[in-house]
Amino acid sequence: MITAKIKAIEGIREWAGPNGTVYYFKLSMDNGDLGEIGKKKADAVKVGDTLTYTVEPTQYGNKFKEVREGFGAAAKPKGSLAAFALSYAKDISVAQMEINKDPKVTIDMIATKTMGIAKEFLNWMRENDNG
Repeated sequence: MITAKIKAIEGIREWAGPNGTVYYFKLSMDNGDLGEIGKKKADAVKVGDTLTYTVEPTQYGNKFKEVREGFGAAAKPKGSLAAFALSYAKDISVAQMEINKDPKVTIDMIATKTMGIAKEFLNWMRENDNG
């Protein structure tokens, strides 16, 4: 992963793709890298912008792929670990309710089960937190 500033935009070409127009910018970076990056907007990059990217050499030149925080890797949950664990536990409980649809299951039983699952998730996250 590389971070550099855009020194110059050497050219822009458009491609009408199946999901809309893609603008390919040929960039010259302040670290000496040259390459092309595709964007959905014609004004997506400008000289002076800082870009974090990877370089993939191709037969046509270097292809830059932007790397943004939270993309391509597991993002840290926003909020507390407890809220994150409870959210997942609730999702599991709702899914179980839909599968079983047992009329004898009460709200209290569901709440107790949800809290138990949340505690298991929270303990696991605390034990495996690498950040």
